[in-house]
Amino acid sequence: MITKRISFLTDKDCCGCGVCAAVCPIDCITLVANDEGFLYPDIDGTRCTDCGLCTKVCPLQHNTEIYDRISPPQVYAAWNLDDDIRRQSSSGGVFSVLAGAVLKEGGVVAGAAFAENMVCRHILVDEEIGLASLRGSKYVQSEIPSELFQYIRSLLDHGRHVFFTGTPCQVAGLRNFVVKDFPNLLCADLVCHGVPSPAWFRKFINESQTESKRIINIDFRNKEIGWNFSTAKVKTNYSDGTSLIERWFNNSYMVSFSRDYALRESCYACKFTTTCRQGDLTLADYWKVAMKYPEYDTEDKGTSLVLVNSRKGQAWLTRCQAKLFIGTGDLEHAILGNPMLVRPASRPIVRNDFYRHASEMSVNQLRRKYQLHRRPIWRRILAALRRRVKRLVDTSV
Repeated sequence: MITKRISFLTDKDCCGCGVCAAVCPIDCITLVANDEGFLYPDIDGTRCTDCGLCTKVCPLQHNTEIYDRISPPQVYAAWNLDDDIRRQSSSGGVFSVLAGAVLKEGGVVAGAAFAENMVCRHILVDEEIGLASLRGSKYVQSEIPSELFQYIRSLLDHGRHVFFTGTPCQVAGLRNFVVKDFPNLLCADLVCHGVPSPAWFRKFINESQTESKRIINIDFRNKEIGWNFSTAKVKTNYSDGTSLIERWFNNSYMVSFSRDYALRESCYACKFTTTCRQGDLTLADYWKVAMKYPEYDTEDKGTSLVLVNSRKGQAWLTRCQAKLFIGTGDLEHAILGNPMLVRPASRPIVRNDFYRHASEMSVNQLRRKYQLHRRPIWRRILAALRRRVKRLVDTSV
């Protein structure tokens, strides 16, 4: 029998946004973690009425086009003129200015935060003091409760402004859920590298803390020394008031992320790695900005890449320009530093083995087995030579 309910041929057919569970009118869909810790919908077939709403809202099966799209997008380099906020932000702090403008209109801001016990979850903020928890890259898939989707739609129906930030698949899921283009909904998607599982993140947290010394926050992109990956650090804050600051390439979790070992299956086949974005705005680090615009990277404090994808996004950025430095950028150049604008991460051969071993080994054992630390210099030189040879071969073909 042909059914309308959502179904997947493989794990890569689900991005884990959770919008299918939120839209179900009889709550017969729950999100359940698979062996790797990624959430997938589980449907109670005895209660399902086969209404098909879950399939209609799935962002991997259906897209809601943004209204008044600007194509190609306008490209800018930008940063917050408030140095303190810029320093607290992963890139240039543009998000905080946009969020503050929405809050001043009596609106709310939705984004990913580390909640109790370091669980990454989307929350709503209606005061500026709450924005601090939404700043900074989280490097793990955030859970979006069904109630949050539903509450956002209620707020929109009642005319309140909502600023939603998330990965492109999360933004696409929200757009499908609310159905129509609300003039009071502003969406910003992130240039996403892919998301590791909450279970792998939880394992790393658990083995990096003790009962008397709990982790209360991780700043994966601490900029006390600088913004670029050559200077950025990972700062871990503990419940006893102490902190650990380390180079990102000495942090096992960050290395597993940077090598794409731990990403969700759908991330390796992501349909949203395109310059035709899901948000009214796209926010990212403007990596390699100094290659073309050295005047934008003189202080190593962080520069944001901003893509303006719709007239609505353009209007909000214009409203915020008094609190931002905004300089012209270039799309092709931006892609050089953010290749996930046009292609997904490559799936490593060891990807499945990594998750299998993650369920059996300690983090320290994984660190040794997969060299989750900076490689010896001879390995780095060899890898650089291989990349050089590959480029020469590719250009000669």
